[in-house]
Amino acid sequence: MTVACLVGAGRLLWPQPGLDEQPGATERQLTFVRDALDNSSDTAAQELFPEGYVFSNVLYGLAWVQAAHTDSGLRDDALRESRWALARVESDEGRAVFSPRLQPAYGVFWAGWTNWLRGAILSLDHSDTSAVHQFSVHSAEIAQAFSTADTPFLQAYQGQAWPVDSTVAMAHFACTTSCSARSTPLSSTVGWSRPRPDSTPRPDCCRIRFPRPTDR
Repeated sequence: MTVACLVGAGRLLWPQPGLDEQPGATERQLTFVRDALDNSSDTAAQELFPEGYVFSNVLYGLAWVQAAHTDSGLRDDALRESRWALARVESDEGRAVFSPRLQPAYGVFWAGWTNWLRGAILSLDHSDTSAVHQFSVHSAEIAQAFSTADTPFLQAYQGQAWPVDSTVAMAHFACTTSCSARSTPLSSTVGWSRPRPDSTPRPDCCRIRFPRPTDR
């Protein structure tokens, strides 16, 4: 028991890597997650909650992008794996529980997370004009849905909306300044602040940021 407590205390107190530092085990951890996905862990997650399949794949793809931003040697692997994850999210299985009749299509949860992953991939490689166009088209669709809605919180499912889903969809617009030639216009967006016109493109715009202890 004493040994276990000491090990636990050591892991807690030992300095942890910062946001821009690459933990040595990242590749092994992502390989473990990929093996789990290959063995249908995303389908198993779907049985636990309605967004399980999408979350399992989109977070895997975003994790690879973030890893490549801190270690450029992982770029090729990150592009391959994040594009693989995006294809799964865009698949029939990935869209199965969402309605194409919503605005944006398949609801704000699916649309927001999917386009965030698209933008994240473009932050590593925006040479694919087709991918840039697809990202821009979906960004415009999301912006249009916000601008025509009577509420700032769009539906994720028919008749159901959660503020957090719309927040993710709005956050993804940070990618537009570095992933497309011009930002998606948000001037008529209901209940949300417009981005500053002097926003500077950032290669890490699509990364998920976790607070450091000093930020609290």
